[in-house]
Amino acid sequence: MTNQLSSLRKQIDEIDCQIVALLEQRMQIAQEIGGLKSKLNHSIYNSQREQEILKNLSLKSSLSYQQINQIYQPIFELTKKLQEER
Repeated sequence: MTNQLSSLRKQIDEIDCQIVALLEQRMQIAQEIGGLKSKLNHSIYNSQREQEILKNLSLKSSLSYQQINQIYQPIFELTKKLQEER
């Protein structure tokens, strides 16, 4: 049992590293988008785009829309903050 628990935790640790790497990649792209929005005088906040992301993800996932929303709201907030700082 302890070996199984340790093995499962190791899998979680590996997945967490992948998630963080992908989030870093997402934030870098978001900063580029923020630069383009600034040049085009577009608003940082786009609620329609956020809803589109949530809808698309919920269609491709076994997680509910609400669960995906709970995960993504902090990501959206951090993205907007990074874009505003740019």
